[in-house]
Amino acid sequence: MTKLRIDEERLWQSHMDLAKIGALSNGGVCRLAATREDGAGRDQLGSIRSATCMRAAAAAAMTCRQ
Repeated sequence: MTKLRIDEERLWQSHMDLAKIGALSNGGVCRLAATREDGAGRDQLGSIRSATCMRAAAAAAMTCRQ
């Protein structure tokens, strides 16, 4: 079984990048459904998911070759 590792810095940076979308001056976030901010947030999460899946697939392929 492959041991999973979480890159804490990358996770935090992804979180902070998402927090910029719809950021409010008081430190909060507003991404109401069906707004540009909502779409941008969904796009951001989709790109993170795609990149994560590609890394996982590459790691699995490397593991299978060993």
